[in-house]
Amino acid sequence: MRRCEDRGMAKKSKKVPGKSAEKVIAEPRKTVAVPVHYEKSNLFRVIHADGVIGNILPSGRAMNIAFYSERLPFPKEDIYDVAADGNMLSPREGGGQRKSGFYREIEMSAVMDWETAKSLSDWLNKVWPALKKVSEGTRQDHVEIPDSSSHGIERNSNFATGPRGKADAEHHSRSK
Repeated sequence: MRRCEDRGMAKKSKKVPGKSAEKVIAEPRKTVAVPVHYEKSNLFRVIHADGVIGNILPSGRAMNIAFYSERLPFPKEDIYDVAADGNMLSPREGGGQRKSGFYREIEMSAVMDWETAKSLSDWLNKVWPALKKVSEGTRQDHVEIPDSSSHGIERNSNFATGPRGKADAEHHSRSK
């Protein structure tokens, strides 16, 4: 359950006439604008993901989610015929060595606490209907991306959330 402070509300005690107990009421707190700057790390890269695999960490306080891409194995070798003029022709059918099955190459892994994982889930549930419309052929400029600012998610569908967001905002408001 979230406290009043978490929702931008201030608690205020008020003596109710004729009653011995004080009544606690919540009043809206003045909001503070906090700029959030995004910077790509030196290790930033865009990856293709065909799927995810993950688990809960042994501590039980966070989860690990790994994104993978799938591909067929590359051949260890192929056998080509060479024409009399020296041009290489197509590889021989069934020639060379190739592993069977396919590979799932893990591209990257992210560790997140349950609040961040829930926020990611909420964001995916909000964006899913818009993505479905676009993939079914609706022009992208005719699809409204849901406003997800309540989850700390930007209008352009990038998600940015987690416990640091609240801590940074509280620190910024105290330092003024």
